[in-house]
Amino acid sequence: MACDELDHGFSTTQSSLCQPPLAITQHILRLRKIANDIATKVYCKRVVARYSAEQRQEVINSIHRDLVDWRQAVPFPLPNLHPRVPQGCLSWYDLNFYTHLTSLYRPSPLFPTLDISRVNILVEAAAMSIRHANSMYLQKRFSFNWLNLLVIYNAVIALVYSVTVQPENLAASLERLRAIDDLELATELFKVLGQKFTASRTIGSMVSQIIERYRLMSSGATYQNST
Repeated sequence: MACDELDHGFSTTQSSLCQPPLAITQHILRLRKIANDIATKVYCKRVVARYSAEQRQEVINSIHRDLVDWRQAVPFPLPNLHPRVPQGCLSWYDLNFYTHLTSLYRPSPLFPTLDISRVNILVEAAAMSIRHANSMYLQKRFSFNWLNLLVIYNAVIALVYSVTVQPENLAASLERLRAIDDLELATELFKVLGQKFTASRTIGSMVSQIIERYRLMSSGATYQNST
Protein backbone atom coordinates (compact mmCIF):
# COMPACT_ATOMS: atom_id res chain seq x y z
CA MET A 1 0.00 0.00 0.00
CA ALA A 2 0.94 3.64 -0.31
CA CYS A 3 0.98 3.76 3.50
CA ASP A 4 4.05 1.54 3.55
CA GLU A 5 6.17 3.98 1.56
CA LEU A 6 8.39 5.31 4.33
CA ASP A 7 10.66 8.22 3.57
CA HIS A 8 13.98 6.84 4.78
CA GLY A 9 15.53 10.28 4.47
CA PHE A 10 14.26 11.12 7.94
CA SER A 11 16.49 10.42 10.89
CA THR A 12 15.88 7.52 13.26
CA THR A 13 15.17 9.94 16.10
CA GLN A 14 12.42 11.66 14.13
CA SER A 15 10.90 8.37 12.98
CA SER A 16 10.79 6.97 16.52
CA LEU A 17 8.39 9.77 17.48
CA CYS A 18 5.86 8.80 14.82
CA GLN A 19 3.23 6.11 14.56
CA PRO A 20 4.14 3.02 12.47
CA PRO A 21 2.62 2.78 8.96
CA LEU A 22 0.50 -0.19 10.13
CA ALA A 23 -1.47 2.20 12.35
CA ILE A 24 -2.41 4.19 9.23
CA THR A 25 -3.47 1.02 7.41
CA GLN A 26 -5.71 0.03 10.30
CA HIS A 27 -7.20 3.50 10.42
CA ILE A 28 -8.02 3.40 6.71
CA LEU A 29 -9.76 0.06 7.22
CA ARG A 30 -11.92 1.69 9.91
CA LEU A 31 -12.94 4.33 7.40
CA ARG A 32 -13.87 1.68 4.83
CA LYS A 33 -16.12 0.06 7.44
CA ILE A 34 -17.89 3.40 7.96
CA ALA A 35 -18.21 3.88 4.19
CA ASN A 36 -19.81 0.44 3.94
CA ASP A 37 -22.26 1.36 6.71
CA ILE A 38 -23.25 4.50 4.78
CA ALA A 39 -23.75 2.52 1.56
CA THR A 40 -25.85 -0.14 3.32
CA LYS A 41 -27.78 1.77 5.98
CA VAL A 42 -28.29 5.07 4.13
CA TYR A 43 -28.50 4.21 0.43
CA CYS A 44 -29.82 0.66 0.23
CA LYS A 45 -33.58 1.10 -0.31
CA ARG A 46 -34.36 -2.46 0.76
CA VAL A 47 -32.63 -1.96 4.12
CA VAL A 48 -33.87 1.58 4.70
CA ALA A 49 -37.49 0.59 4.03
CA ARG A 50 -37.50 -1.44 7.26
CA TYR A 51 -36.55 1.53 9.47
CA SER A 52 -38.96 3.47 11.63
CA ALA A 53 -38.58 7.26 11.89
CA GLU A 54 -36.70 6.84 15.17
CA GLN A 55 -34.38 4.22 13.68
CA ARG A 56 -33.57 6.48 10.73
CA GLN A 57 -32.50 9.23 13.08
CA GLU A 58 -30.42 6.81 15.15
CA VAL A 59 -28.67 5.53 12.01
CA ILE A 60 -27.54 9.01 10.99
CA ASN A 61 -26.55 9.90 14.56
CA SER A 62 -24.59 6.68 15.00
CA ILE A 63 -22.63 6.98 11.77
CA HIS A 64 -21.94 10.66 12.49
CA ARG A 65 -20.48 9.66 15.87
CA ASP A 66 -18.37 6.98 14.18
CA LEU A 67 -16.96 9.57 11.78
CA VAL A 68 -16.13 11.99 14.59
CA ASP A 69 -14.46 9.18 16.57
CA TRP A 70 -12.50 8.17 13.46
CA ARG A 71 -11.21 11.70 12.89
CA GLN A 72 -10.29 12.20 16.53
CA ALA A 73 -8.42 8.87 16.58
CA VAL A 74 -6.06 9.69 13.69
CA PRO A 75 -2.65 8.19 14.60
CA PHE A 76 -0.46 11.10 15.65
CA PRO A 77 2.27 12.02 15.03
CA LEU A 78 1.82 10.66 11.53
CA PRO A 79 4.49 8.30 10.21
CA ASN A 80 7.26 9.74 8.02
CA LEU A 81 5.74 8.72 4.71
CA HIS A 82 7.04 9.73 1.31
CA PRO A 83 6.14 13.42 0.71
CA ARG A 84 3.74 12.49 -2.11
CA VAL A 85 1.78 9.90 -0.11
CA PRO A 86 -1.55 11.61 0.75
CA GLN A 87 -2.00 9.80 4.08
CA GLY A 88 1.10 11.60 5.35
CA CYS A 89 -0.75 14.88 5.92
CA LEU A 90 -3.68 15.73 8.17
CA SER A 91 -5.60 17.29 5.27
CA TRP A 92 -6.19 13.80 3.87
CA TYR A 93 -8.04 12.79 7.05
CA ASP A 94 -10.01 16.03 7.13
CA LEU A 95 -10.94 15.60 3.46
CA ASN A 96 -12.18 12.07 4.05
CA PHE A 97 -14.06 13.06 7.19
CA TYR A 98 -15.98 15.80 5.38
CA THR A 99 -16.41 13.75 2.20
CA HIS A 100 -18.08 10.94 4.14
CA LEU A 101 -20.10 13.45 6.15
CA THR A 102 -21.35 14.93 2.87
CA SER A 103 -22.35 11.45 1.70
CA LEU A 104 -24.14 10.82 4.99
CA TYR A 105 -26.20 14.04 4.99
CA ARG A 106 -27.06 14.66 1.35
CA PRO A 107 -30.56 13.58 0.20
CA SER A 108 -30.78 9.79 0.24
CA PRO A 109 -33.28 6.95 0.72
CA LEU A 110 -32.73 7.42 4.48
CA PHE A 111 -33.76 11.10 4.33
CA PRO A 112 -35.02 12.12 0.85
CA THR A 113 -35.77 15.63 2.12
CA LEU A 114 -33.70 17.49 4.68
CA ASP A 115 -34.66 19.73 7.55
CA ILE A 116 -32.66 22.91 8.01
CA SER A 117 -30.35 21.40 10.66
CA ARG A 118 -29.24 18.66 8.25
CA VAL A 119 -28.90 21.18 5.42
CA ASN A 120 -26.58 23.28 7.56
CA ILE A 121 -24.38 20.26 8.31
CA LEU A 122 -24.34 19.37 4.62
CA VAL A 123 -23.35 22.84 3.44
CA GLU A 124 -20.42 22.96 5.88
CA ALA A 125 -19.29 19.44 5.02
CA ALA A 126 -19.38 20.14 1.28
CA ALA A 127 -17.50 23.44 1.61
CA MET A 128 -14.86 21.91 3.88
CA SER A 129 -14.38 19.01 1.44
CA ILE A 130 -13.48 21.48 -1.28
CA ARG A 131 -11.17 23.48 0.99
CA HIS A 132 -9.26 20.44 2.22
CA ALA A 133 -8.94 19.07 -1.32
CA ASN A 134 -7.42 22.42 -2.29
CA SER A 135 -5.11 22.22 0.72
CA MET A 136 -3.90 18.80 -0.42
CA TYR A 137 -3.33 20.14 -3.92
CA LEU A 138 -1.20 22.99 -2.55
CA GLN A 139 0.79 20.42 -0.56
CA LYS A 140 1.25 18.36 -3.77
CA ARG A 141 -0.52 15.39 -2.20
CA PHE A 142 -3.72 15.53 -4.26
CA SER A 143 -3.90 12.55 -6.62
CA PHE A 144 -5.21 13.14 -10.14
CA ASN A 145 -7.68 10.26 -10.35
CA TRP A 146 -11.36 9.59 -10.97
CA LEU A 147 -12.07 9.17 -7.26
CA ASN A 148 -10.93 12.69 -6.42
CA LEU A 149 -12.80 14.06 -9.43
CA LEU A 150 -15.95 12.42 -8.05
CA VAL A 151 -15.23 13.81 -4.58
CA ILE A 152 -15.08 17.39 -5.86
CA TYR A 153 -18.09 16.91 -8.14
CA ASN A 154 -20.25 15.55 -5.30
CA ALA A 155 -19.12 18.35 -2.99
CA VAL A 156 -20.10 20.97 -5.58
CA ILE A 157 -23.54 19.41 -6.12
CA ALA A 158 -24.13 19.25 -2.35
CA LEU A 159 -22.95 22.84 -1.88
CA VAL A 160 -25.19 24.24 -4.63
CA TYR A 161 -28.16 22.27 -3.28
CA SER A 162 -27.55 23.43 0.30
CA VAL A 163 -27.24 27.07 -0.68
CA THR A 164 -30.39 26.93 -2.80
CA VAL A 165 -32.68 25.42 -0.15
CA GLN A 166 -31.74 27.84 2.64
CA PRO A 167 -34.81 29.61 4.10
CA GLU A 168 -33.39 33.04 3.28
CA ASN A 169 -33.11 34.43 -0.25
CA LEU A 170 -30.31 33.11 -2.43
CA ALA A 171 -28.25 36.30 -2.43
CA ALA A 172 -28.19 36.33 1.38
CA SER A 173 -27.24 32.64 1.48
CA LEU A 174 -24.38 33.20 -0.95
CA GLU A 175 -22.96 36.04 1.11
CA ARG A 176 -23.32 34.29 4.46
CA LEU A 177 -21.95 30.92 3.34
CA ARG A 178 -19.10 32.16 1.10
CA ALA A 179 -20.30 29.68 -1.50
CA ILE A 180 -18.86 31.59 -4.46
CA ASP A 181 -15.36 31.45 -2.95
CA ASP A 182 -15.63 27.71 -2.40
CA LEU A 183 -16.99 27.09 -5.91
CA GLU A 184 -14.09 29.06 -7.35
CA LEU A 185 -11.68 26.76 -5.49
CA ALA A 186 -13.53 23.84 -7.05
CA THR A 187 -13.17 25.25 -10.56
CA GLU A 188 -9.41 25.51 -10.05
CA LEU A 189 -9.31 21.85 -9.02
CA PHE A 190 -11.41 20.89 -12.05
CA LYS A 191 -8.89 22.71 -14.26
CA VAL A 192 -6.04 20.73 -12.71
CA LEU A 193 -7.90 17.43 -13.06
CA GLY A 194 -8.84 18.50 -16.60
CA GLN A 195 -5.22 17.95 -17.62
CA LYS A 196 -6.00 14.25 -17.35
CA PHE A 197 -9.79 14.00 -17.70
CA THR A 198 -11.76 15.81 -20.38
CA ALA A 199 -14.94 15.47 -18.32
CA SER A 200 -13.37 17.57 -15.58
CA ARG A 201 -12.95 20.53 -17.92
CA THR A 202 -16.60 20.23 -18.94
CA ILE A 203 -17.76 20.14 -15.32
CA GLY A 204 -15.51 23.08 -14.48
CA SER A 205 -17.11 25.15 -17.26
CA MET A 206 -20.58 24.35 -15.91
CA VAL A 207 -19.56 25.40 -12.40
CA SER A 208 -18.11 28.64 -13.81
CA GLN A 209 -21.51 29.40 -15.31
CA ILE A 210 -23.16 28.81 -11.94
CA ILE A 211 -20.65 31.15 -10.32
CA GLU A 212 -21.38 33.82 -12.91
CA ARG A 213 -25.12 33.61 -12.21
CA TYR A 214 -24.49 33.70 -8.49
CA ARG A 215 -22.38 36.84 -8.91
CA LEU A 216 -25.15 38.53 -10.89
CA MET A 217 -27.68 37.68 -8.19
CA SER A 218 -25.36 38.97 -5.47
CA SER A 219 -24.55 42.20 -7.29
CA GLY A 220 -28.24 42.75 -8.05
CA ALA A 221 -29.16 42.33 -4.39
CA THR A 222 -26.37 44.71 -3.36
CA TYR A 223 -27.62 47.33 -5.81
CA GLN A 224 -31.21 47.03 -4.56
CA ASN A 225 -30.11 47.37 -0.96
CA SER A 226 -28.15 50.53 -1.77
CA THR A 227 -31.05 52.29 -3.52
